[in-house]
Amino acid sequence: MSRSIYARGALALTAVAVATPALVASTVAAPQAATAPAAETVTAEAFTAPAAGRAGLVQQVSQVSAGLAATTATVIVTATPALHFVSPNSKFTVSGTVSAPGSSISGYVQLEQKYGSDWLPLGKPVKFKAGSKYTISGISEDLQDETTYRVVVPNGTSIAGASSEFTLELGRGKHTAYKLLKTRWKACADASTKRTIKYAVNVDYRPVNAYAADAAGKTAAIKDIDDAVQAVADATGLTFENVTTDTVQPLPKARSKTLPLQEYKDGAEIVIAFADNSDPVKASTLLPAKLGKVLGVGGSVDTNGDGLSEQGYIALDARQKLGAGLAATRTGTWGSVMMHEMAHVMGVTHPSDTKQIMAPTANWALTSWGAGDLNALRLVGLREKDTSATRMGTAAADTCA
Repeated sequence: MSRSIYARGALALTAVAVATPALVASTVAAPQAATAPAAETVTAEAFTAPAAGRAGLVQQVSQVSAGLAATTATVIVTATPALHFVSPNSKFTVSGTVSAPGSSISGYVQLEQKYGSDWLPLGKPVKFKAGSKYTISGISEDLQDETTYRVVVPNGTSIAGASSEFTLELGRGKHTAYKLLKTRWKACADASTKRTIKYAVNVDYRPVNAYAADAAGKTAAIKDIDDAVQAVADATGLTFENVTTDTVQPLPKARSKTLPLQEYKDGAEIVIAFADNSDPVKASTLLPAKLGKVLGVGGSVDTNGDGLSEQGYIALDARQKLGAGLAATRTGTWGSVMMHEMAHVMGVTHPSDTKQIMAPTANWALTSWGAGDLNALRLVGLREKDTSATRMGTAAADTCA
């Protein structure tokens, strides 16, 4: 029995940790006058390399490595991190399996971190059993933007098997601060080709305080939308194309489960538009009748319940007094609103962490995705194959990845 999933989200204009009631969003503090740094002495102790190395690993597992019976079979180790972006100094987990064709093996796996050309153990080894999944954890770096890891099966002073290398990147805020809707967009056209998701814009009713009423203003508004879509493309690995022509796209409207899809023009699957509910001609039923805290509404439609979106929409409230572009300002810019709503279209909803673009309340200090945002967009985007260094999560990989 088919079912329709109607998923959407809105960004509210509400203060975030603001002391003055008159302010409508978190602010960017003016830079303070520079002061001379305190005298500091850098000692060798502050930069000592990890002491354990391979010898320390052998010592850790020497009492248990006999559990890995001598075998001539190739030991195959898989390792997939739960998330690709992590907060500094935070716990992360990696899961996988260990197997040896024709042999039944058991023993321990060890997480290793790459330092230059060396591999050094991170944390404690974890038991594995043949045919069972293991989960091992580590603590992320706090200064290194990107770190490479692997999981190995130690056997005495040697390694019986090692996983492919994988990388983790540091990000802003809590890396687990994300929530997903029930839908995502189909990533592949066929087994080897990525699909292009087509979108169109309608900026005829753009706010003239941000974008002039002339051709240059229209171009600027379209560029801001294109930049927001590109930010989503970069984070998801998906491919988008703006198919806007001189044909006027219909304004997105509120939907129910029984309504058919809207008739978008030029093959567009997503329409992004400004609307102004102070004028019936320019109105969208997605937005509130009276001007309030809602800056925009974005979502997608899945009419058959297979978890794949068929149509998306974004309505931006042109009555709001925001600036053009994407910048950290006291009053906000449309660029971050467009990014937020486009992520809703992709299948991401609101977390509780205010350091994420996807937080339900606008934080005008943010001009880039947080760690939670990036993990969410990876999960709804193109899912890498098992051999990829950026593979994450347990969902099946997309065939065209």
